[in-house]
Amino acid sequence: MTNALRRSTSFTIRGIISFVEHLNKNKTPLHDKVIISRVCATASILKLRFSTTTGYQEQIFAFANNINTHEGGTHLIGFQSALTRTVNNYAVANNLFKEVKENLSGDDVREGLVCVISVKLPNPQFEGQNEGPSWQQRSEGYCRNARQ
Repeated sequence: MTNALRRSTSFTIRGIISFVEHLNKNKTPLHDKVIISRVCATASILKLRFSTTTGYQEQIFAFANNINTHEGGTHLIGFQSALTRTVNNYAVANNLFKEVKENLSGDDVREGLVCVISVKLPNPQFEGQNEGPSWQQRSEGYCRNARQ
């Protein structure tokens, strides 16, 4: 038996939406359609495709220039921060926290979330390629402010 690399390729017309639907296959979504968000700014593109389910576990896949950043990254941190802030701001503005003194935690907000984050950055510098994290800081800020 050899230790050959195994590679799997998938293609669908609907792309990331189909991937989120596939991830939801054995889950109970809280809404019928995958939520789509796309933001373009200064030659960068952020695509978010997500769904919420009745489950407790979050399932987030993050990509930078089509490379799976399975260890996270600043684009994931920025998204998580923006999502938590947006949900808490909405709840406060609509008086949903009547008897609660604290905002929801990030873990609470992301319960049941199934999400694919894809950020396209020009001339990225991945870890180990340069001395400073300048592209990472742009990526985090970009994702953090994408909701606006």
